[in-house]
Amino acid sequence: MDPFKTLISNTNQLKLYSDKPLLIFFARAKDLIIFKVVKTLDGIELQLELNVPIKDTLIEAIGMAFQKMAIENGRRLKMIMIMDDVYLTMHRVQLGVDQLKSLSHALELEIDHLNEFTYDVSFAPTEVKQMVTVLVYAIKKANLNLIEQAFLSEKALLRRLVSRYHAVEALLAHKVFDIDPEKPCVIIDVGATRTRLFILFNDTIKVYRRMPMRLDEKVTPNKQFQSVLSSISSFVQSSIESFVLKTNSANIHAIYMFSDFLDIPSKAHKINGVPLLPIPIKEGIIPIKGIKDLSSFLYVYGMYLMMFSKEKFNLIPFMKRFERFGLRLIIGGFFVGALVILGANATEYFKLKKEYSSYKKNHSKEMLIQAKKKREMVELRERINKQKKIIDYADLTTIAYKSDVSVDDFLYQLTSMSSPDISFAVLRIRNKKITITGTSSSVNGNYSFYMFLQQLESLPYLGRIHYSLGMGGAPNASSFTIEVFWEDD
Repeated sequence: MDPFKTLISNTNQLKLYSDKPLLIFFARAKDLIIFKVVKTLDGIELQLELNVPIKDTLIEAIGMAFQKMAIENGRRLKMIMIMDDVYLTMHRVQLGVDQLKSLSHALELEIDHLNEFTYDVSFAPTEVKQMVTVLVYAIKKANLNLIEQAFLSEKALLRRLVSRYHAVEALLAHKVFDIDPEKPCVIIDVGATRTRLFILFNDTIKVYRRMPMRLDEKVTPNKQFQSVLSSISSFVQSSIESFVLKTNSANIHAIYMFSDFLDIPSKAHKINGVPLLPIPIKEGIIPIKGIKDLSSFLYVYGMYLMMFSKEKFNLIPFMKRFERFGLRLIIGGFFVGALVILGANATEYFKLKKEYSSYKKNHSKEMLIQAKKKREMVELRERINKQKKIIDYADLTTIAYKSDVSVDDFLYQLTSMSSPDISFAVLRIRNKKITITGTSSSVNGNYSFYMFLQQLESLPYLGRIHYSLGMGGAPNASSFTIEVFWEDD
């Protein structure tokens, strides 16, 4: 290949490995192990290995580790941590599929005082039909705050916190171990306080179980192994029998064991006739050279693989995983929220202003129409008086004014009831009889006239109304005559 093209290809590949170095802490019961690894084109490079004994508390061990490492700027490193079982609380919960829709609520009902913990969940193989096995790993909020403060005091930020189980699960998912996937096998992880059992078949975890452990550290390594073997034999045997019975699978091919503190002899032992062997690691995957504590680094490597996988488990709350990004996100969210509120208020203001202007305009127009109608009615009454049309002022005075409604009020109500397309020609009042003539619009089936008639019928001092409706003198116009009588009180 052309050397220039090779250089470009290598440069593009290096972009994929431009992440910050990983500083991985493995918090065990009695010590804190730290590895600094960097991703390279060939795999990973180990740059630091440190073991700090835990004398009093884990917090003090973290501070001592930073003193020994003498890190000038911790923010240049991605700091993550694996926690052994002794620091975490674990729950195995069986839930129905419908309960997963409100998982947090379901877990709060199943687990007491869950609100005192920071927790995250994973899903184990289900052994019960129509049920889901949820693994809940939790840490006290107060303990997590102390750990975070220990890092912050060293100007560092802990970005991810996982359990030992998740490191092992990552090793199995990435096929680190040299085992035959087509033959069922058992893999056992022996910890200081807990033993985990996985049954694998076709690169899939079919069974996951665990049991508590208590080891005697005063005995020799050989006696310690024999003690562990005798403790877990019945547990392993029952798990195998259950798997074979439920799946009708072939017998287990082998049992593989690994541990970060227990020496596992290469000599084959057996559990119920199945050979027990140290777990083999595929060649070339882990840089064995230069590693003092390979058994512990195996879990660290599992944590390293999690950083480049889809596994999202993390006991660090989301907003605490980022430093500057989190602050910017909060400030940005505040300003976005403020802009949304201001925009909404401005929109509402202009909307109300537009509605008020429209109302004011319509109100002014309506007032002009009403004033015009009233003026027309007054002119009509004056014309009636001047022309002395058939009207009996005596009767009007003695009868109409005896009621509580004056003629002016009646005229005003006629004006208010009528729409702009109604005009009045003659208003005749004689004794108790009122005659009104005029024209109206014939559009929509004389809708405006009938609406006026309906409102006229609602007046309490008028009797039954008689009317006639005919053709008007203009297009889309109708002429009407209305006759009605005053009602006696």
